[in-house]
Amino acid sequence: MKSHKIQDQYIIRSPLFSLNKWYDQFNGNYKENLIKLFSEPIIKEALFLGSFEFYNFLNDIENGSNRYDEKAIKKLTKYLSRLTYRCTPFGLFAGIDIGLFSLEETQLKRSKSVIKKRITKLDNNFLFSYAEKLFTNKEMYQYLIFYTNTSLYPTNRHYRYVEYNYNDSLERKYALCQIEKSEIIDELIEKAYIGLSYTEIIDHFNKYGADKEQAQNALEELLLNRILRIHTEPSVTNPFYLNYLSNFLEKNNLLEDHNQILKRIILYLSKADTTDDSLVMYSKIREETKNFQIKFNEKHLFQVDSVLDYEVNLVNFELKKEISEIVSFLSNIPSDIHNPINDFTESFQKRYENQSVSLSQVLDPNKGLGFPINKYSNGNGDFSPLLSELSFPSKTQDKMIKWDWFSNLMFKKYIDCIKEKDDCIKLSWNDIPFKTNHDNIKQESFSAMIQLIPNENKNCKIYCTGFGGVTAIPLLGRFAYLDDRLNKIIKEITQEEKNRYPDKIFAEVLHIPENRIGNILQHPPFYEYEIPFLSNVSVEQNNVIYIEDLFLKMRGSKLILYSKKLNKEIIPRLSNAHNYKLSSLPIYKFLCDYQHYISDSSSSGFFWPQIFNTSQYLPRVTLKNSILSKATWRISYDEIKDIYKGINKSNLEFVDWREKRKIPEIVTYSEGDNELILNLNEKYNILVFLDEIKKRRFISVAENLYSKELISINKRDEELFTNQIVVLFRKN
Repeated sequence: MKSHKIQDQYIIRSPLFSLNKWYDQFNGNYKENLIKLFSEPIIKEALFLGSFEFYNFLNDIENGSNRYDEKAIKKLTKYLSRLTYRCTPFGLFAGIDIGLFSLEETQLKRSKSVIKKRITKLDNNFLFSYAEKLFTNKEMYQYLIFYTNTSLYPTNRHYRYVEYNYNDSLERKYALCQIEKSEIIDELIEKAYIGLSYTEIIDHFNKYGADKEQAQNALEELLLNRILRIHTEPSVTNPFYLNYLSNFLEKNNLLEDHNQILKRIILYLSKADTTDDSLVMYSKIREETKNFQIKFNEKHLFQVDSVLDYEVNLVNFELKKEISEIVSFLSNIPSDIHNPINDFTESFQKRYENQSVSLSQVLDPNKGLGFPINKYSNGNGDFSPLLSELSFPSKTQDKMIKWDWFSNLMFKKYIDCIKEKDDCIKLSWNDIPFKTNHDNIKQESFSAMIQLIPNENKNCKIYCTGFGGVTAIPLLGRFAYLDDRLNKIIKEITQEEKNRYPDKIFAEVLHIPENRIGNILQHPPFYEYEIPFLSNVSVEQNNVIYIEDLFLKMRGSKLILYSKKLNKEIIPRLSNAHNYKLSSLPIYKFLCDYQHYISDSSSSGFFWPQIFNTSQYLPRVTLKNSILSKATWRISYDEIKDIYKGINKSNLEFVDWREKRKIPEIVTYSEGDNELILNLNEKYNILVFLDEIKKRRFISVAENLYSKELISINKRDEELFTNQIVVLFRKN
């Protein structure tokens, strides 16, 4: 790949414990081994942080008020997998570190201290609820700056904006609302874009004949309906909101009793990260939070990110070539990804031709086109509240099976593989029936996710799950506050974009869809400009780009987003891994889709064509020495329901069935990125497996790529840890 180079640093994600720990539980009595293992302090702490209810359940067992029944052991089996196999960072279950491509041989060796650094924060579930209560106190108003709701935009006779409130489960519920235009409201909203003090707002209403009490009531009503917002609201680009709140109270000499509690909590959080008294500190914090008397889910009080401690964290330089080749090859495979902006652009051009139109006007479901187009009638903006609640398939979701050169290739390869009783399909560049392009990828930077699988001769096989991202930042962003090296890498990427396109403005889209989701979205500021959407900002007001200031126009066949105030093209950026496709907010979803459209970004991995969706067995797929897809077995509940009924008496019938299906002893089962490792020779692991099939009726299990190493694990000099490595590509 000539267009991009691989950065020398990579990010490794790995679980707290090694596969040795998992394997050891099967030596002797599995149940007793598990019970003993889960009495270890660090595991109890991991459960306290990650599953408070189950932690309490285990405590009840230790206190004699409960017992280890079958359900509990199955639960422990899943947590054993979380602690030893799954790499997705969460609490103390798994963390990250930064490694280096090197001329030395590949070596990923963890130190005995396990965790190098950790930062414990209050969960946003609690913190945002506390802030909401704190700032609805009228006595606080004189210390606040008031701004216009960042989603607000004008129509002919109204202002429309997105309002949110909380249901009983503390989940946000959004609604598109409007307020009628008037001289008093027009002037207030215009001034509030740059911020108004409490006194200025009261004076504003006084000017129009209101007395002080009426002015205060009007302000309260505007805040209650979220037409105005306050400067102390949470922001995506402020990962230390607790400290921010404490500093605010101290600076203004407010609520000394509250601030003393906040300061004690900050101290206890620090001690939890640096001493052996973590559980004691958590208990103290829990007691302190009760003083605030706010409603929050007690399961969700703490959020922890950790940096793992590696003695050696090196990958041999030669593997860069192999990784680049995999990504180049995958970029030639047809993709089903369809960007809704393409349909939108077509409708925009038909309706508005060469006009420049306000983004909010175009996306308005009543007056404009709406977004995505297929949610509205013919893209003409005819909005039906009933229809908007229904889910219709997109144009690309056709019942017809897609058939292209890749489907044809894999069909032939599969038939040959089964006929020859082979267990692997080998792909090569010669299989691509056209002149191949090694430089298909257009975005400035992106990331690839790989696993390094060790083998007998100390070499590593690469398993690549795919590549993508409009930049390389989304998988890194949330950890930037943990490690200055990571923050530096991200700043270099953003600076390269800026240098390459000096006439354009890159601006981060800021939105927190749910309080708890804020835990994994927040990060330090990466861009000079920000586009807030129901979020606070961390840049100066001159660098804030409001929704009302964004316009769309056609430039040739390309849809262009620009700022009217700055008279420059805007490239939005989302610097976190939020699955924005699930959002119900058209403007937010549009901005996130638009970043891919304007950057012409691509992403890909190996996915079996549709025709194989019901295949009972799919072999491993490789490119040279690298693995593109694991061998997979599809299983239905109907084929094992009789075994399920008799499993408590004997495993023999299950083992016989497994061997007939040629399913390995050790497999992995995935649901999204939640991956379990299971030993299908052990009773409780089998029960977990059967429960999943009964619950879902159909599941797929895959080969475990570490199985060969597990067989000889006791002969290894070092512990064997699973890994996911985020490889960063940047344009030359």
